[in-house]
Amino acid sequence: MRKDLSHFRTAAWGLTAALAAFTVPATAQVCTTSKIGFIAGSGTDDRSANCVGLFYCYKPELLAVRYETVGGCDPGTAACGVRAVVPGRFPSARKNSTSIGYYDSPVKLTFTNSSGGFVGSCGNLGARIQVDEGDTYIQAGNFSCSDPQAMSGADTYTLTAVVCDGASGCRKQTSTSVPLTPSAAAAALCPSPPPRPPMSCDAGDRSCSVCFFLRLRIEAAGDFIAQ
Repeated sequence: MRKDLSHFRTAAWGLTAALAAFTVPATAQVCTTSKIGFIAGSGTDDRSANCVGLFYCYKPELLAVRYETVGGCDPGTAACGVRAVVPGRFPSARKNSTSIGYYDSPVKLTFTNSSGGFVGSCGNLGARIQVDEGDTYIQAGNFSCSDPQAMSGADTYTLTAVVCDGASGCRKQTSTSVPLTPSAAAAALCPSPPPRPPMSCDAGDRSCSVCFFLRLRIEAAGDFIAQ
């Protein structure tokens, strides 16, 4: 019996090592489509195990959406790829190690479209997300400030973050709306139009064309009366 247990332990350790070797580092996260992605952060949030005394399963936090172009492209001069980026925090998720039998991805991230259809996900078999923070993004194309409506792939998406999906009774999730629309991208990435000149002659500088001609007529009338 002791010999059999020894073989069992050896096999179990071998399986753990194999699964760990199959894992893709979070900094090189592979998602189900190139339209989305995850970039791992380096921050940590140390908390105590809150799931059966072994796992760290705290509700994820999804922060405010920000917008950026791909590769430093300038939408004022060219059509660019544009991303809606959602910073996320996953307290102590990095501690959910394969060494204690947690073989699923500690963090899973899924985008759906405005109709509820699946778009893509990150944190899948062979590409675990095991960090305490990181940025999740979804991308659209052909965005420019001169013609925002030409953007391809625009929609208002939903991002759902799940932690401890593989730990029975400990699953936590959060969802947030991610507007990747022409108006949202333009508001964030394009300069505001210059203000219209005031329709008033109070300043006396004749900068308003309507005021200029009104002033000329008033001055002409004054000259006529003076004669």
